[in-house]
Amino acid sequence: MTIRRDLDALARQGVLAKVHGGAVPVIEASTHEPGFEAKSVLEPSAKDEIARAAAALVTPGTAIALSGGTTTYALARHLLDVPDLTVVTNSVRVADVFHEAGRTGGAGEPRRGRRRSS
Repeated sequence: MTIRRDLDALARQGVLAKVHGGAVPVIEASTHEPGFEAKSVLEPSAKDEIARAAAALVTPGTAIALSGGTTTYALARHLLDVPDLTVVTNSVRVADVFHEAGRTGGAGEPRRGRRRSS
């Protein structure tokens, strides 16, 4: 009974909502991470400035790794003019920047030559 009374009191305070078999928090959890679209509109000029400064540090013929994120997405766009650059990424959006610019290589490079038939 103590748990039920506590849940009732917390529900009256608006901290939680009682559901069948328990309770759920009413407020958004502090671990909530906004999506890419929501984050991409936050501080776009700062992200572009960071991306421009980071791109200036990348030398031709090097290899870099870019994670998924809105600032690294901005960085990818600034790296398109760096010749002979190898980019490793886990982000489809970042990879798409290079793909749309025709800068694919490795596994993403189109195959040339005759197709083998089975």
